[in-house]
Amino acid sequence: MNLSAIQQLVENNQFEGKLAAGGVPKSIWESYSAFANTFGGTILLGVQEDPSHHFSISPIEDPNSYIDAIWNTLNNPNKISINILSNSDVKPIEVEGGYIIEIRVPKAKRSDRPVYINGNVYSGSYKRNASGDYHCTKDEVDSMIIDSRSAPSDMSVIESLTLEDLCKESYDSYRNRMDPSHPFRSLNDDQFLLRLGAAAYDESRTLRPTKAGLLFFGYEYAIVSIYRNYFLDFQVKRDRDPASGYDNRFYSSDGLWAGNLYEYYFKAVNCFRNELSKSFRLKDGIERDDDTPLLIAVREALANAVSNGDFLVNGTLGTFLYPDEIVFQNPGLLLISEEQAKLGGVPEPRNPTILKMLNIIHVGERSGSGIPRIDQCLASIGLSECKIKQQTSPDMTMITFDLRTAKAGLSKTIPTVPGTEAKDVKAFLSSNDGVWTTKELATSLNISTQRGSQLARLLLEAGLIESAPGFKIGKYVTVFTDVK
Repeated sequence: MNLSAIQQLVENNQFEGKLAAGGVPKSIWESYSAFANTFGGTILLGVQEDPSHHFSISPIEDPNSYIDAIWNTLNNPNKISINILSNSDVKPIEVEGGYIIEIRVPKAKRSDRPVYINGNVYSGSYKRNASGDYHCTKDEVDSMIIDSRSAPSDMSVIESLTLEDLCKESYDSYRNRMDPSHPFRSLNDDQFLLRLGAAAYDESRTLRPTKAGLLFFGYEYAIVSIYRNYFLDFQVKRDRDPASGYDNRFYSSDGLWAGNLYEYYFKAVNCFRNELSKSFRLKDGIERDDDTPLLIAVREALANAVSNGDFLVNGTLGTFLYPDEIVFQNPGLLLISEEQAKLGGVPEPRNPTILKMLNIIHVGERSGSGIPRIDQCLASIGLSECKIKQQTSPDMTMITFDLRTAKAGLSKTIPTVPGTEAKDVKAFLSSNDGVWTTKELATSLNISTQRGSQLARLLLEAGLIESAPGFKIGKYVTVFTDVK
C-alpha cells in the first residue's frame, strides 16, 4: 500500500492511521467501534496523518506480536463487546523498512450493534462522522439496541397513553382508503386498531397505542411526549436561495392538522401531484394522473422514509421540492448497506408494522424492492437513478431525485417565433440564470416586445422557464436549458 492509496481512504473518511512505536495503541478500539457502528473502514498501524493530511510511515519491525495482541483484545469480552473480524481482515503489509498492519473493519450486522468497548454500552459506543470518531449519545445507543432486536420494535405498547391520543379522523380516513371488501373495515374501532397493530393490550389487559399506532395515527402532542425529537417537514422552494421564502410548506407542529405519519404521507402526495403538474407534462399531456412514473417514484420514496424513520435520534423527516431535485430524508441510518438497498430483495424496514399498514392501502413494497422500483420509474422518464446518502451526528438518510433530465424531456426542441432561431434562444436561456424580463429577451434576440412575450409563453408551456416568484407577470427564471 502506497501513500496515494492511503490518501484515497482518507478522502472517503474510511481511514484511521495510528503510529504504533510502543505497541498497539488503545485508541484503535474507539475507531473499531466507530467503523463497526457506522459504515466500516480501515485502521492502519504504522501510519500517521497530520492536520494538513500529509502522511508519514513508521514501519513496524515485528508485526506478528502486534497481530497477536490485536486478536487477544478482540476476543476479550471485557474489552470488546463482539469480534466481527475474520482472519483476512488483519494482515501485515510490507513497506520499505518493515511493515504496516491493516485492520479492515466491516459494518456490523444489525443484530450485533452497538459494538462497544470496555464493558459499558453507553460509555463505550462510538460512531464516525466527517471529523472522525465521536462518542455516541444515549439516544443513538438506545436506537441501535432497539434496531438489534428481532421482534418489531414498533409493536411495543405505550403504557402512558390511551387510545384517545390517537386521531379518530386519521384512522377513519385510513379505513375509507381500504378495499371495500377488506375484513377489517367492518370491525369496531378497538378491534380495528388491534388487528392493524396500531394498538395492543398491556399487562392489565387495557388496550393502548403501540409505537406504530402512535406514530401513524397519533396527535402530534402525544407523539412528542414519547419521541421528543419528532418533527415532520414538507417544503416547496422554487428558488434555492436560502433567504427566499417557501412557495408551500407544512410541518407537524403547525397546529393545522394532526401531525402524524399517515396524514403527512397523503398531504405530501397531494402537494406533489399539484406542484409537479405545474412543471411537468406528466403523461400524454394529462397533468393530474396518480399513475405517472414520477408520482409512483415519489410515493415509494415517501413510504420508504416513513417506514424507516428513527424518531429516537435527533433529525427531521422531511421532503424538499426544489427546481432541480427532490430530497426525501428520514432520521436514522439504513439497516442494510446502500448497495443492498439498490439491489433490493432484502426487506429490512425499521418500522415493519407501519409498512404493513401502508401495504394494506396499497402503498409501499414489502419485498425490499422499493429502491429498484423507484429507479425503474425514474429511468422510464429519462431520469438518472436516485442517489442515497447517509450521514451521522445526527444520523440521517437522504434519497435524492435529480429532476433536470426529466425537465429536458418535456420539449424535444427549443420553441421559436418568427425572426428567431433555436440556437439563439438557447444561448439566452443558458446565459440568464437569474430573473429576466420579456423586454430583455426581446432585446437580446432583436425582436419586438410582442414577439418576446409570445416566445416567453411558449417557453413557459414547454416547462423551460417559470414565472419568477414574488414578481408580476413578465418576469421569469430559467428552469432548464439542456435541450436541442
